[in-house]
Amino acid sequence: MNRELYFATPIYVKDVGSQEFNNQLEQNIVNWSKQDKGEVRTNVNGWHSTTDMHTKSEYKMLVDLLYEAQAFIYKDELLDNEPYLGNMWANINPPGGYNRPHTHPNSLWSGVYYVKAPQSTWWI
Repeated sequence: MNRELYFATPIYVKDVGSQEFNNQLEQNIVNWSKQDKGEVRTNVNGWHSTTDMHTKSEYKMLVDLLYEAQAFIYKDELLDNEPYLGNMWANINPPGGYNRPHTHPNSLWSGVYYVKAPQSTWWI
């Protein structure tokens, strides 16, 4: 039996930012979580921000990095439309917290940026 990948899922990976950048993002997100109860979506025992993160000035540098990544991906995938960032949010998952499996409907691409993750994280 042969294995053929007609509908393979491309995943683009890029190491960006710095420890200082991530520390600032972490502090901004923690402060946000202390001021806003957030939303309940797929998060269990964690915090999920509202989905307007991309409109907040303290995250502009991250948004700029995301548009840079999108420009690369769109060019690489031969897409001729303009990249669009529909919404963006932050999650805080302390020990025991997680996000249930879910989809992102109406999205051509979805992305994730890990500000902080345990060294022992296994990627599937």
